[in-house]
Amino acid sequence: MRSEVMPMGPVARRLFRFAEEIAREAKAPVFAIRIDCCDSQSIREAFEGVLSLGFVEVLVYNAYQQQQQVSFVSSSSSSSSSITNTMISSTQLCPTSCVDVRIDSFEKSLAVSTVGAFHCAQQVLPGMVDRRRGTILFTGCSASLKGLPGFSELCCGKFALRALSQCLAKEVQPLGVHVAHVIIDGIIDSPRSSSPSKSMVEEQTGVGETSLMDPDALAQTYWNLHLQDRNAWTHETHWTDGGCGAVSLGDGGGDAHVDSFEKSLAVSTVGAFHCAQQVLPGMVDRRRGTILFTGCSASLNGFPGFSELCCGKFALRALSQCLAKEVQPLGVHVAHVIIDDIIGPPRSSSPSRLMVEEQQGGVGTTSLMDPDALAQTFWYLHVQDRNAWTHEIHLRSSNSNDFNI
Repeated sequence: MRSEVMPMGPVARRLFRFAEEIAREAKAPVFAIRIDCCDSQSIREAFEGVLSLGFVEVLVYNAYQQQQQVSFVSSSSSSSSSITNTMISSTQLCPTSCVDVRIDSFEKSLAVSTVGAFHCAQQVLPGMVDRRRGTILFTGCSASLKGLPGFSELCCGKFALRALSQCLAKEVQPLGVHVAHVIIDGIIDSPRSSSPSKSMVEEQTGVGETSLMDPDALAQTYWNLHLQDRNAWTHETHWTDGGCGAVSLGDGGGDAHVDSFEKSLAVSTVGAFHCAQQVLPGMVDRRRGTILFTGCSASLNGFPGFSELCCGKFALRALSQCLAKEVQPLGVHVAHVIIDDIIGPPRSSSPSRLMVEEQQGGVGTTSLMDPDALAQTFWYLHVQDRNAWTHEIHLRSSNSNDFNI
């Protein structure tokens, strides 16, 4: 790992041992601050302390419900910039059936994974935008990309975090701030320099061939993301034990309030989760039933200025994927319906719509989606043969000229 000398301010719930470990390795002073990533007041107070050390140039957010550890690092360079870093310790996760997950636990998972990230970003963005420089890195995992049965809490939070990253990347890149989503898709080992067991494995199998990911190499890659030239910024990178790949999200916060952000997640995702919990026991008992979640274009892509909507819809898509894999073997059909266009009035009851269609050259040439046709599609999903169930469907008007996933 590239050696950088800088004062440090680790922030964590279990603070003492974490700060002590960093202090042993640090070549600069360490300032320790306690934080709870699901508590808005705790975040505000922590950042008041961090910002008193200087401008925050880098924020790395890597918290989730099981165990959160956040550290802030203040640079001693001539620019008096500060580096903010968020870290967690790995824990063993066990799958939990949807009906066994407590709503308060589900809400807390979303709060830590997404609302906390949103609030932390709000604390540092004004300074970054004013100086037209800065980096925000959000850490995801395999649960950021696909729903996993028994992991609805984790997946919904990680999907929503990915949406937040996409929205902010497009919103603040023109303002000089680099936002990227880092997917760590593997198991992280202890540092190579302090892990005899890992060295023994590598000697037996060849240098670097162990399936564990080296934290020093990961740290170097985080640092490289911060140093990237702004003319070729990476906005998403997927790291596995065999390497990494980068995905550009295109061109590329916010004034939204945290309580509004939380409410949007509650309506889009927590409400859906709770409703599903109410009906699933009866469906599973009878080994039949259908649950359909409705999404939109914000389920697929982050949009600048729409972080509330996108995070909720990404999380809802994660919930649908998790439940589909969990309850399909139990006879319950779960599908996610993406309505990616404007819904008009029913064709049968709208003279004005018929007039528009006639003027445009025939029935159906308007770009509005017919609600009667949509209703028929929803019904078709319910009566599908279980040997060929659809789990996601993307609906658009046949005349739309802006189809982009």
